[in-house]
Amino acid sequence: MKRSVALITALLLLLTFAASARGENEPSVFCYDFEFRISLNGDVFPARNRSHMQGYAELLDSLEFRGNIAWCPAYESMDLNLEIIPISNPDASVSFRLYGIPSDLGLSSPLLGDETIWFDNYVLMEFALKTWNNLHFPLQHLALLHPYVTVSAFSGLTSLWDEQVGAVTKSLSVSAESLESLSKAWKDQMRSDSRLNYWILALSSAASEQGDILSQEFENLPDYLLNQVSLGKNLNVTVSRGTETWTNAAGDTLFSRSEEGDTVSWTLSLPATSNGYVPFMSVSSSRSDTGLSLSATGSYQRTSDVSVPDEDLPDSLLNFSAQLDSFPTVVSDADFSGNLTVSGTLLPNLNLSVRGTLTEVGELSVVMDHPVVQGGESKSVLTLTGRITPATPVAVPQYSAVEMHRYLRIFGVNDQTMNEFVQKTARPLFFGILDFLYELPARGCQSVMDDVEDYGLLDMMLDQ
Repeated sequence: MKRSVALITALLLLLTFAASARGENEPSVFCYDFEFRISLNGDVFPARNRSHMQGYAELLDSLEFRGNIAWCPAYESMDLNLEIIPISNPDASVSFRLYGIPSDLGLSSPLLGDETIWFDNYVLMEFALKTWNNLHFPLQHLALLHPYVTVSAFSGLTSLWDEQVGAVTKSLSVSAESLESLSKAWKDQMRSDSRLNYWILALSSAASEQGDILSQEFENLPDYLLNQVSLGKNLNVTVSRGTETWTNAAGDTLFSRSEEGDTVSWTLSLPATSNGYVPFMSVSSSRSDTGLSLSATGSYQRTSDVSVPDEDLPDSLLNFSAQLDSFPTVVSDADFSGNLTVSGTLLPNLNLSVRGTLTEVGELSVVMDHPVVQGGESKSVLTLTGRITPATPVAVPQYSAVEMHRYLRIFGVNDQTMNEFVQKTARPLFFGILDFLYELPARGCQSVMDDVEDYGLLDMMLDQ
């Protein structure tokens, strides 16, 4: 189950980046109709949970997904309508609507009658951690993927940076006095910022016994800025001919960014922390009229050049590389591919590749593989086939947080609100789901029930 979550997580990362990239250069409203099927290869999973995943494979093989998605980057609004259809009996389908803005999403369905669930994503990470602590369900891994969660977690620190340093558009020196004031402000912010602390705790929880190291690295961030990054002196910024470079008093290049035509690249290479870890990240992206290509590498690993008191620290907290080639940004004939490798102690380790084909009439095929290993060959993990075609939106998606607040806030339910909600939705849910469940394979339903029971969700629902 954890490996499947990791695979889904990686795919969502690629799709999230691609979707955001598309919104920058295209018209203000995008709308597509889609229909697809998913095939999961349960045989490639470890023997200990192979039978379990084969049940999910049978479940997915019995379903088709159809719907429409529209989004408007100018309003940061989206509207997704999804229908899940049993192939054996299309009349038994169930449908959902997910709509809203990054901070607030609404979910409605005929299964809920006239009720709508409101997801307040400002507290998503707090809810995810409670779910992890009480049910040991790794919801925080998915919460970390939501861009809004990370943006809101670091908004306090970035706002303070903007106040002290501001946007850099020309060559200048950032004074040591400004950096010292920034360091003090960061210390105060980190003591009181619950969003940031939840984010750190969520990432630490994935690292088990190594989580304390990550917390210590963040705790030392203000001092690290002064002592290791700036060396207690000015930072120099040079801006010339589309290139921006940051250096410290020792002449070390800390950050560089260049833009040439449709290609943008940047590199962050910082000094070692007090624990001997060297932060590094390099990203390059290029766009054409029809496609997007992206390359990214990063690491947070120890160096032998720094002597540290604790020699039992892991060598690598995080190493990753991602590659996306010719991802289509319009419906046209295109072949695309991608791969993602993650290792270290912070996140679930994974290694996967994706390849796909899109035709000018919208026919889509995507295959997720185990990479080729020495002495073996790649194996398909997941296959998606279907069609995606441009459509005319019914209306421009434009939502606000205020209109969501009248619905049930699912991340803040208590016994009373949950009981009231169950009473309102029990009848439409019961009668609406029966035909759908009847069409599903028994083995697939069993896999779902096993997870519901293993994570304690069944006991929680029966207590209501």
